[in-house]
Amino acid sequence: MGLSHWDQKGFRRHRRRQWMYISVTVALAASMLVVAWRYGDGFAQNLLVELGGGLLLLVGAGVLLDKALTRFQVREVEALRNLDQNAVAENFAASHRQIDILGGWSSLLTERHAKSTIDSLRSAIGKGATVRVLLLNPYGDPARIRSEELGHNPNVPEEIVRQLRKLHEFSTELPRDQRPRIVVRLYSTMPAVQANRWDDKMVMAFLSPTRPTNETQQLETFVSTPLAEFVIDKFETIWNGATISFGEYMSTTGVLKGRNGSELTSALEYFRVGNVTYVSGEELSEWLDHHALTEVRLTWAPAQNLGISPGTYWLDRVTESGGATDESAKPRALQEAKRVRRHYEAKYGKSSLPIYRLIRDEPGPAAATDAPTLD
Repeated sequence: MGLSHWDQKGFRRHRRRQWMYISVTVALAASMLVVAWRYGDGFAQNLLVELGGGLLLLVGAGVLLDKALTRFQVREVEALRNLDQNAVAENFAASHRQIDILGGWSSLLTERHAKSTIDSLRSAIGKGATVRVLLLNPYGDPARIRSEELGHNPNVPEEIVRQLRKLHEFSTELPRDQRPRIVVRLYSTMPAVQANRWDDKMVMAFLSPTRPTNETQQLETFVSTPLAEFVIDKFETIWNGATISFGEYMSTTGVLKGRNGSELTSALEYFRVGNVTYVSGEELSEWLDHHALTEVRLTWAPAQNLGISPGTYWLDRVTESGGATDESAKPRALQEAKRVRRHYEAKYGKSSLPIYRLIRDEPGPAAATDAPTLD
């Protein structure tokens, strides 16, 4: 990839600064955890625990990095100022065994780099490689928090949804016998590291609180080194843990019941805008054509860790008028309907199917607001 080695004198200066930063970071993380234990409550407590724990994990990773690089005498690790997406895509294309992608979202799948990355994955899969992709659950708190850290540039949840759409389209274009060779899963913990592996090598970087990880210093190393083994172990722990499958992300099953005793068990497309959950589906739409919405209840149980609570809901169809009788309110309802449709199409593509907003079935019903995400 045309990478240059750190000179050893510069690296030693870097290590001295690194230990000073580690001391400050440990103190900050400990303060967060103490405040969370003594004074935190609900979401604030969870946030402090996530951030404090994440900082301690980064410290541990930094210590491991320091020891690992000392052990290698800087011969087995090469440093980059930032991620060279084109070089990674070239390495992917030459792979014939294994490709792993780990990140909050992947800069390899942004609008600028998606085509070259997907072409390289197609080439590798054709050679027999297996591709595994781990991205953040766009409906979880970590994706929203990461977006806020970066000033919504990019909007992380929306970017993940777009990337998952590209991966879905790519997988459906593959020959049927090759489709099992690409597997995508979602996780719901704050990522501490981003990594891209191809066969016997990988390039990785630790999370920066203020910059996208692809813009920070990267380390390329062989997978047999202790540094790479740490990252691989992190990947495998997440992969084999409480992840959300791509199928669970794309659809779920719900049971519709009418007051006349009619019932339908149907696959549902679903997505979120702000704090509100929406559903759609061809079978759902056809069934509702023969039932009054006020007499229908939907019971569903989305995948655990998705950030959407199971329960029973009634449905409110999204229309351009929004049910408004006041003419002055109709432009706002139209704008909202277009916004909802845009989020649907970002996940599922173009469709004219009706979209329904979920309203929790309880006294004084309110929109289903289980986890803040896309906005």
